[in-house]
Amino acid sequence: MWAIFFNSLLTAAGIFVALMLGLGQLKLQENQVKIQENQVKIQESQKEIAALAAQTSRQQALSSLIILLGDDKTRVRKLAAISLAQFGNDAIEPLLLVLGDDEKEVRLAAVDTLLKICDLHEPKIVIERLKNRIREVKHNELANKNFIECSVIILVDTKLDELIHILENSESGLFYIAIDILKERECIKPLKKLLEYKLLPLENRRYIISAFCDIASLGGKQIVPYLIEVSESQEQDPEIRIATINALDNIMRICSMNGEIASSIKKSFLHCLEDDNESICVMSIKALERYCKDPEVRSAFLKVAKSRGKKRQSGRLIKSIIDSEQCK
Repeated sequence: MWAIFFNSLLTAAGIFVALMLGLGQLKLQENQVKIQENQVKIQESQKEIAALAAQTSRQQALSSLIILLGDDKTRVRKLAAISLAQFGNDAIEPLLLVLGDDEKEVRLAAVDTLLKICDLHEPKIVIERLKNRIREVKHNELANKNFIECSVIILVDTKLDELIHILENSESGLFYIAIDILKERECIKPLKKLLEYKLLPLENRRYIISAFCDIASLGGKQIVPYLIEVSESQEQDPEIRIATINALDNIMRICSMNGEIASSIKKSFLHCLEDDNESICVMSIKALERYCKDPEVRSAFLKVAKSRGKKRQSGRLIKSIIDSEQCK
C-alpha cells in the first residue's frame, strides 16, 4: 500500500514539474515575443530619429548654402550656387535671387543649377516663379538687368514659347529691353534661338537682326557667318533675309571690312543676287553697288540685267548703276 502511495506521489510530482516547466517555457516564449516587439519598436524609433536627423542635417546644409550665397568671395558664392542643385525645388527661390549677382560667373552657375533642377524635377515651378519675378523687375537697375539676362537664357532652353509670351505681353516693352541686354552682353545663343522662333512677329525678328548688326559692328565678327547663313537660307522668311542682307551691308560700311570676312559677305551678296525673290535681288544689288568696278560683280550684274530685263526693278537698277560715273 505504501508502495502505491509513493508511486502516486512520484507521478504527481512528475506532472507538477512538467507543468511548471511548461509554464516556464510559455513565459519564456512570451518574453521573447516582447523582446522582439521592443526590438522592432527600437528599430522604428531609430529610423525616425535617423530621418529626423537627416532632415535636420539637410535643412542645416540648405540654410548654410543660402548664407554662403551672400559671401563676399565670388568663388564661394559660385560653389554655393552649384551645390544647391541637390536640394531641388527648395533651392529655386534663393537661386532666383542670385540671378541678379554682380559677377557673371556666379549668375551663370545659378543658371546651370536651375536648368539642372528643371531637368531632374518638374520645370513648371521654376518657370512660374521666373514669370512672376520677371514681370515685377525694374529694368533700369543693374541687378535686374542681370536677372532679365539670366531669365531669358533659362527660358530659351526650357520654354521658349513661355518666354515669348512674357516678353510680348509686357506693357513695359520688355521684349526690346531684353534684346538690348542680350546685345550689350553679346549673348549670341539666346538671340539666335529667338530669331529662329518663326511665330515671333517680323518687327521683333528684325530688331534681333539689328542687334546682331550692332554686335558685329562693335567687334563681334564671329556673328557674321551666322548672318550669311540666314541671308542665303531659302527656309527663312524673305523679309528676314532682306533685313539680314541690309545688316551685312551696314557691317561692311561701318567696319570697313576686308580680307576673308569681307570676301565671304560679298560672295553671299552675289549668291542672293540670283534669288527668284525680286526684293532680295534688289537689296543684293544695292549692297554690291560699291563693287561695281569689280569684274566679277559687273559680270553678275550684266547677267541679272539680261535675264530680268528693263521691266523689272532689278534690271533697271543695274542699268542705272552700270551707266553711273562711279562704275566707269
